[in-house]
Amino acid sequence: KVNGEVKPPFVTGIVLPVFDHSAIIPAALENPGRNPLADWEWYLFRLEYLPVLGTVNSLDDMPKELQVRFSGYHELLKRLNDPEWRQRGITWLETPKWKPDPDKPDEIIPTNEDDCETTADCDPKPRSLH
Repeated sequence: KVNGEVKPPFVTGIVLPVFDHSAIIPAALENPGRNPLADWEWYLFRLEYLPVLGTVNSLDDMPKELQVRFSGYHELLKRLNDPEWRQRGITWLETPKWKPDPDKPDEIIPTNEDDCETTADCDPKPRSLH
């Protein structure tokens, strides 16, 4: 609800991790078929894990077999509760994208590239939830 009026989820444009009660709306749940580029683990996570997540009150209440099977995604969701990790993300988002190059005043350089500060942040799978 927005100002007491029910609105569709796309009105906000983004789901922020600053809520008490929420629902993740799965999108694009169609079977990727035999596409060799398909990320089957991501597809199965959305198909099997997310519906169960909607039936529990916390990540700790998820069935252990799903926590283990989708441990990478599960751990990333748990990181949303880490204020320091969230602040890093907010700082990254608020950092200007470009700044003048000190060596070439007529050119600009990027300032907030995703530089993977730790090995865990750089792992290609599971994908980051941001």
